[in-house]
Amino acid sequence: MTYPPGTQVKIGKAVLAAGIQRYFPWQFGVDYDVIGPSSSQNLFTEQLEVRALLREQSQTRWVIVSTGMFTSFLFEPVFGVVSADRRTVHALGSWENQVTVTVPKDIGRVVAELALQAQEIEGVVYTAGDTVSYRRVAEIVETVLGKKVSKVEWTIEILKAQLAKDPDNGMRKYRVVFAEGKGVSWDVKETFNAKRLCRIMTQTGSFKDRLEVDRLSSTVGKGKCYVELIWIEPVLRAERYEWLSFGEERIKDSFQRMAEDVGDFSLGRAQSGYDADVRQESNDRSDHELVHRYERLQRAENVDMCGVHG
Repeated sequence: MTYPPGTQVKIGKAVLAAGIQRYFPWQFGVDYDVIGPSSSQNLFTEQLEVRALLREQSQTRWVIVSTGMFTSFLFEPVFGVVSADRRTVHALGSWENQVTVTVPKDIGRVVAELALQAQEIEGVVYTAGDTVSYRRVAEIVETVLGKKVSKVEWTIEILKAQLAKDPDNGMRKYRVVFAEGKGVSWDVKETFNAKRLCRIMTQTGSFKDRLEVDRLSSTVGKGKCYVELIWIEPVLRAERYEWLSFGEERIKDSFQRMAEDVGDFSLGRAQSGYDADVRQESNDRSDHELVHRYERLQRAENVDMCGVHG
């Protein structure tokens, strides 16, 4: 969200030019094909351009992992669905609208399975921690807080009117997309993790939380695979897998951690309102990180798997 327009297309072109054999682009999100090119969120249109770029060539095999919304983002004050300090939950579009959510570490585990154990898979793959309605989100928040919350429905008309007043506001663009309800949810039973029972890798095994390029080289192969992960930290090495379901407990845990982090829900980072700017430090780091990733791509003959930045 913090990178300049055109970044993902440039990275995709660099990957193809480098001759990488298998590519996992930064498409960890909604179903951009279903949403289509007329979305209010211009970043989604760029993601469609990346897909077109990949589909019109045959040299590089690619896997797109559709994850839905990051679970933690559901509780971000700037997004506005859950306002813990106001003890309010907003429904985007309607209370029956659904959204698919997945925890970033679980996304990493699915990517690990795809990269290392399911190398025959290509194209768009769906994963999900859970798919829930906004009504269910409100119930989960009430369960964690142990008290009732105020429930406010933001209809599509309301959200579009808000966006019209500030058409460059990224959060308002996101809200409209999710309120429209297209391409933002899918059946958990039809996902890769459900069909393959690749649910979660627990800490009962010995694993690392960061990519280990040197130790993976013998498994993946030199210059064969590029995973565009940016700041997701997947588990790509493990001695032992345990297959469990993601489920609603992940959602409860995410909200519980957020609640504990802010104490009595005095969310200082969001005191300027729901449309507060994305944290400036993320923008300050973005240029340096992008240059670093381009340099790694230019040295593709020495790259096994890269793209993770903390």
